[in-house]
Amino acid sequence: MAIAPYRPLGTSTPADSILAIGSPGEGVVVGTENRLNAGRVVQIRIRPDGTWSYLRELKQGTADDEVSGTSETGDRMGETLAAVNTAPNAVSTIASMRLAVGTPGEGLGTATRAGAVHTFSMAGSAGLNDRWIEAGDGDGIPGTPGTDQQLGRSIHFTATRLYVGMPFGPNAAGALYALPMSNVTQGGTVAPVTTYKPGSGGLPPTAWPSDTPLDRRSGTAARPSGPALGAGPDGPPHVRRPVAEPKPSQVCRFPHQHQPTFGASRRSRPSRPVPLLIQIAGVRAS
Repeated sequence: MAIAPYRPLGTSTPADSILAIGSPGEGVVVGTENRLNAGRVVQIRIRPDGTWSYLRELKQGTADDEVSGTSETGDRMGETLAAVNTAPNAVSTIASMRLAVGTPGEGLGTATRAGAVHTFSMAGSAGLNDRWIEAGDGDGIPGTPGTDQQLGRSIHFTATRLYVGMPFGPNAAGALYALPMSNVTQGGTVAPVTTYKPGSGGLPPTAWPSDTPLDRRSGTAARPSGPALGAGPDGPPHVRRPVAEPKPSQVCRFPHQHQPTFGASRRSRPSRPVPLLIQIAGVRAS
């Protein structure tokens, strides 16, 4: 889910809110075919008294409608959401109310689960205000769509940028792209994009180690086979670094640890003992 404050015309404060609810596991009927796990998003408006009203449904739909893309089996549209009101003290407009929808299961050409991001206005119709973002399509994310890259598995809006994670490639340890607002707005010009990846811009060259990773398709534990790259609880094996033996006075246990893939969302995992100073550094970095 993602929520942003909303100020209707004729009001003095943004007392309302617009909430987007993702349903990535929902089937979407196209013609007579139910395309499982295609996914969709529903938007509702919430008022100060707690009442709410339905606004609209967002889905890729069919190739014949105004919305970019086509609902396909396994797209998982709405698995991640990010919302922002870029001018919360002003009357809300189509331009100020922004929503990004991650579709990490999107297949592009022969690349399965390449991933894509769809941006919309939370205050306007879907088809007239959407913009489709994929690797190499001219919006600023470099490269070409690749199998299992899962672009859009993590996304975050600020008032000026949309941050888009690509956890599984083409960079071995993943990457994060900061797209200016004009790049993700219908009809906006393409401005330079900032890329964050391990080993550049002051970031450490390798990712934080995790416990045994899971296979992203089966959900079962994957057996490490030497030093392999990747990361995430349901991603490919990763580089496994030796774990230093901690002193008893420096050991603590947290219920969760950061995931090692750069650009991937955090998920709950069992913890392992690690030096206290390292844990503190990780918490401060959060």
